[in-house]
Amino acid sequence: MDEIKSYTIALLLILITLLVFSLSSCFSSTSEDKETIMDEKNTVTEDVVEEEVSEKQPELKPAEFKVESLDVSPDEIVTYEKCTVSVDVTNIGEVEGVYNINLCLNDEVVETKQVTLDGGASETVSFTVSESQPGTHTVDVSGLTDTLLVKVPPPVPVVKPPPTPLSPLDAFMKGMAFCDWNPYDEPSFGYYRPPGTDKSLQNLADTGVNWISLLVRVNQETIRSTTISSNSSVTVKDSDLLRVVNLAHDMGIRVALVPCIQLTNDPDHWWGEIGTSFSNETQWHEWFTAYREFINHYATFAQEAKVDLFYVGSELPGVTHREDDWRRVVQEVRERYSGLISYDSVHWGRPQGECARIKWWDAVDYVATDVWYTLTNKNDPTLEELKVAWIQKGYLAELESLANKFNKPFIISEIGYDSKDKTNFEPGLAWLREGSVDLQEQADCYQAALETLWGQPWLKGIFWWQWFAETYTGGPNDNGGTPWGKPAEEVLKKYYLSK
Repeated sequence: MDEIKSYTIALLLILITLLVFSLSSCFSSTSEDKETIMDEKNTVTEDVVEEEVSEKQPELKPAEFKVESLDVSPDEIVTYEKCTVSVDVTNIGEVEGVYNINLCLNDEVVETKQVTLDGGASETVSFTVSESQPGTHTVDVSGLTDTLLVKVPPPVPVVKPPPTPLSPLDAFMKGMAFCDWNPYDEPSFGYYRPPGTDKSLQNLADTGVNWISLLVRVNQETIRSTTISSNSSVTVKDSDLLRVVNLAHDMGIRVALVPCIQLTNDPDHWWGEIGTSFSNETQWHEWFTAYREFINHYATFAQEAKVDLFYVGSELPGVTHREDDWRRVVQEVRERYSGLISYDSVHWGRPQGECARIKWWDAVDYVATDVWYTLTNKNDPTLEELKVAWIQKGYLAELESLANKFNKPFIISEIGYDSKDKTNFEPGLAWLREGSVDLQEQADCYQAALETLWGQPWLKGIFWWQWFAETYTGGPNDNGGTPWGKPAEEVLKKYYLSK
């Protein structure tokens, strides 16, 4: 029985072994079949890719640009006018591209624009052109050329505002000395030049002035010289002088012309000492001959320019005692000029001032003198102290006496004060002294003088010293003599605009 069991077990093991082997062989055959199938599929796939590559489309044409239809519109302009230059740009390729378009004017690239266009797309590209130089100009855009004609524009008629009426000649002279000492102001060399002179004169007109005294300087080398030159760098051209006379008249301002002499090579003396070193009649004759030639030129100018008042001289106390010579000067001036005449004298001197010494005032129409009185010896006098000085020191009485003595209309041809400390002391010499800015003292001096002098029946007019023919001198930081931009200007306006 045991042998049968052993045999049976052995037989089962053999059967199991055979079954396992059979199953293993079957599975291996299936894998090989699968590999064969995959190989076949891979082979098919590769065949398909190779077939697709062989059927690929041709490459697209790259971007290429064509520029045409150059147009210049308008093709005639005046200088600084604008025109439009345009071209049509087409991308004749099949893919997008970028193109730079250069505009050349007279073979110079003046502008570049960049366009981006799809294949087959077009765009109009425009430039704006302006040219300052007249003439025929070549326009080039990407090899296309045309011309642009630039002309000088016709003159534009200047429409001037109607002139302001001039005040009557017998009206009180609300005056100011209008001076240009610097020929180097931009934009051009010369005196009384625009635009500075024009703006400054308008500022002055706004204060209410109705007269200006206009200075013209000529040269004499020393006090001993007997020749006078008007061909120098200090002498304004007649054309510029005429322009400012006309400008003043258009603003309603009358003009007093003041030709004067300055010394060019004599630092130890001033022009008021001319004649004090002459020792014989030959020198006097030569000097007066030169003087008459100089003054007669400006008398002729004054007539042609319609100047309202002409001064036959200014501040020459060393020569005005020559009565006969001056009567001849006045006579020759009247032969050339039909307007009003005066002489600008100084009030001081020994034993009496020049104004009081002159014996030929009857030959002119107005008596005129400058007034540079010392009022106090204080740094900061009160307004009341300044007003009292005019009376107590006899200044007002002196001026009235001179006016009555000569029985002529009386003009204060110069009066002024710097805007510096102690300007009331020897105000005519204040410009030589150092001093801190003192706007209030200048304003108080103006106020005291105007309160004292305004309305005096013997007084024909007042001319303040001075207003510069430019706009950079003055203001609150300036210690000079101009009232512009300072409290003194407001004092002046109170009288000139309202009375």
